[in-house]
Amino acid sequence: MTAKVEKEDFCRVTDVGAVSPVRSGKGDSFMEAVFGVLSSLNNVPKALTLALETYLHKGRVWGHLYSLPDSTRSVPVVVSCVRAVVIQPVHGLLGPLVNMVLTWQASEEPCSSLPRRDVPDSVLSKVPKEWSYAPATPGRREPIDSVVNLAVQALSFIYTNLPLAVASIPLPVRFLFHTAEKHLSQHARQLRSTGLLIWSLLSCLCQLLEEPNSLELLWSLPLDQGAKENLSLLSECLQGSMGQGQQKGVPKPTVHKVLQVLEENRPKWSSMQLLKARKLCSESAFEQGESGVAQERDGSVDEATERKKALALLEICHKPGGAEYLRQIYHIIRVNEALLRSKLCVSSDATDDSQVVTFNLEPDSPVHASPRFNPLHQFKHIGSNGFDQVGDAGWCGSGR
Repeated sequence: MTAKVEKEDFCRVTDVGAVSPVRSGKGDSFMEAVFGVLSSLNNVPKALTLALETYLHKGRVWGHLYSLPDSTRSVPVVVSCVRAVVIQPVHGLLGPLVNMVLTWQASEEPCSSLPRRDVPDSVLSKVPKEWSYAPATPGRREPIDSVVNLAVQALSFIYTNLPLAVASIPLPVRFLFHTAEKHLSQHARQLRSTGLLIWSLLSCLCQLLEEPNSLELLWSLPLDQGAKENLSLLSECLQGSMGQGQQKGVPKPTVHKVLQVLEENRPKWSSMQLLKARKLCSESAFEQGESGVAQERDGSVDEATERKKALALLEICHKPGGAEYLRQIYHIIRVNEALLRSKLCVSSDATDDSQVVTFNLEPDSPVHASPRFNPLHQFKHIGSNGFDQVGDAGWCGSGR
């Protein structure tokens, strides 16, 4: 496969215009197929890089991986495939962040937009002093503090789930970034604390936070100016935590205060989370991936799969009604706990019929629950005379 990749015209020609459209289209389809197959081989994490290394080197494609967040540039098809893989966990982080901002905005801003109704002095004089009641006054609450708390909460969410987001990326793609970082020594200072993959992932997240039009198309949610400014603030704070400096649009003191509060609440915590995420892109992670076949034969649990499950559960929790849905699942398991235990503890010589489990999905524990009470149905079946709705309606009308 490596020889086939090296023979393609797009590996030897750097000028895109020098390749015919037909030939270029076939080459793109071939490269997409190569990437799709090799990027899924978690048990052979180096296969993708070994197959594409010559192409990436001759075509000077390594630099495109550093500028991966810039979606406006024309890039080779392999870079587009890589970006599509990286953007998936970014969307998983982005959805809860947008919901977080909109929820905060709904709870904070409507209060200030409602007309004020001051309590009359005659009423205030009747309030006992023991209550220590203080009437609300304009400007009593600092809006900056509320915004800072929102940004701190959002950054905490991002860094909490950063290792899960990295773990959801296939090992071959992670190894590709690991190798590319060695070819980008000119950017070593920017990548010192995060590494290329985490830097690209967080930079893609920052870019989407600053593109309200893309967010509206992606989530089908209208965003007003206040929500756009808050999302932009999150982007600036995230860039500041990555050491990228301050950008235009957000006052520097606000970003500095957010980072300061985060550090005071959880000292060195964000650095520890970055370290956890970077370990998933280290040589030890790839060695574990290469021994994945033996681990599966031994019956061990794949750690990356567990992280994907945790990330999926987290997405459900942050969707409308997600927490209630998980609560119902938990309730069903608890209700059927005895039944599950009896079936799981069956001896090995039991027949297959005994393994069939019928779960009780009712909200209450009784298996044979009575049907829901219907007053019209029950009244109609009391005695021998049927229920005359017309006559009853006339009787009700005559009693008025």
